[in-house]
Amino acid sequence: MRGCFQFLVGACAFAAFAAGASVDESLARAEDVKRTSMTEFNRELSLIMADESRLTDRQRDHLAYLLAWRDSFSGDFVSAINEFERLIADAEDPVIRFRSRVTMLNALTVARRYVEAYEQLNELIGDVEHVSDPAARDQALGVIAQLLNHSAQYQQSLQYSQRLIREGAQPWARCGAQMLILEARVRAGELNDVDPEYSQWAERCSNQGEEVFSGLMRTQLARLHLSNGRPEAALSLLATRAESMAATRYPYLLIDIAAIKARAFLMQGKFEAAIDEAQRAIDAASPELSTESRSLAWRVRYEAEKSLGRTDAALFAHEQLLSAEMSYADDVGRRSLAYQMARFEANAKSLEIESLNRQNEVLVLQQQVSTKNAQTAWLAVALLTSLLAFGLHWSIRAMRVRRHFQLLSQRDSLTKVSNRRHFVEQVTKKLEEAKRRGTFASLILIDLDFFKLINDRYGHAEGDDVLQRAAAELCAHVAEGELIGRIGGEEFAILLPGVSKSDAAKRAELCRLSVRKVPYGTNDAQRPLTASFGIASTDQSGYELRELMIKADAALYMAKDAGRDRVSVYHEEQQQSLLPV
Repeated sequence: MRGCFQFLVGACAFAAFAAGASVDESLARAEDVKRTSMTEFNRELSLIMADESRLTDRQRDHLAYLLAWRDSFSGDFVSAINEFERLIADAEDPVIRFRSRVTMLNALTVARRYVEAYEQLNELIGDVEHVSDPAARDQALGVIAQLLNHSAQYQQSLQYSQRLIREGAQPWARCGAQMLILEARVRAGELNDVDPEYSQWAERCSNQGEEVFSGLMRTQLARLHLSNGRPEAALSLLATRAESMAATRYPYLLIDIAAIKARAFLMQGKFEAAIDEAQRAIDAASPELSTESRSLAWRVRYEAEKSLGRTDAALFAHEQLLSAEMSYADDVGRRSLAYQMARFEANAKSLEIESLNRQNEVLVLQQQVSTKNAQTAWLAVALLTSLLAFGLHWSIRAMRVRRHFQLLSQRDSLTKVSNRRHFVEQVTKKLEEAKRRGTFASLILIDLDFFKLINDRYGHAEGDDVLQRAAAELCAHVAEGELIGRIGGEEFAILLPGVSKSDAAKRAELCRLSVRKVPYGTNDAQRPLTASFGIASTDQSGYELRELMIKADAALYMAKDAGRDRVSVYHEEQQQSLLPV
């Protein structure tokens, strides 16, 4: 990795060192500019590497850390993680070892190695209290807050971000903390429209050269503009510092910008421009990358191609959209589960240590008792009984906690039906069983109508209550052996093994009528909730879940195009008119 930057080194570099330029000064300058100017950062690294033989072991480790940081920033996580692991094991400087742990933790998360990442996060949360180096502590606080955001632990994330604001000693600390606070508030539903305070922070951070943090704030604010129907404002915000944000070359920022611009163009009816920007986001994202922006880009392509009447291109985009959304939902679930399991393992380890301490206490007491006369032997028996009871209690508690987390990994926390990942796993098994037996199976997709308006007008608490009550009504029509899951924000799915599409349509109609029993709104202006239903069956789609979902989803769109609050069944002869216009 180092050789690719050697071309930057020439006679001027040698002259700079010969003139007495300090290696430590160059390392310090590289640290200062690594987030604000990748060009200057690479130049400093090249100057240092021009005469690597002069470096001390500490300087060589510091250089290796910065090179690994650059690999991580540019997306080469395998090289970065390998080098961080070497530094953690071999580096002489404890600060370099600690910073390598922190940066590797972030790289592990982006590389989707969540179990390792969140196991180490628990250790880092404890270790950060003992770090005296200000730069290392600031970095650790920022990474902890970021990972807590990624696992939907928003209140905890806010605590560490606010601590970074109070204690941060580095120039970037306040910008990084404000970006993390904005992200947490938006994702938690606390902020539903643009707050001028964050617009000012985005501009202030740009003026400080912190374009990555500023850019990430701008993308969050642009999303809020879009959610409130202001595409022009979103585009204007992203155009303000377009060149500076592009110069960061930070992949995730560039993907976000392209996807958001694509959505804004789509809202303006500029379909070709929307497709171009969506494709730019898709091309910038590696195929295995699961992000919200990648899913957004495919959705824009689908809707734009559909609006232009290009059916084949729209169908292809729709398939890719389903794959991207499924991958992203699975990724979110894996992050949350990895965090919960890491917490559980930490608690279990604590209980195990407590148990061992109790055992040691008992052994000491037994030794004391053995030196006394036989009249006190009952004490040893009582102590042993206490130990056995404690061990039994701990074992039962551990089994209950494991079962609890197993259920957490399978159930949607709000509605208590299967989450998307578990639903897909179980449906796949049911379809394989139906294929072996040669029996029918039908899939019903349900989308609650105008749900975003409910959230926007009445708040997320009302929205959550509506989701819970709607799920309860749907569950009332799901028999033993059938499956129901929440597969998106306001989307549910029901698999009916052994049920033809005509009978599935009758079941869906019962579900539709039940959903209408759910009221929402204020007491003096309550309205019935409605939902749209799309049905597909294995007799038309085969037993592959992917094809079944594509056809059921197409039927669902037909129901929405026909006015919502209705049931639509997929028919082969209607294939060319499945896409809503």
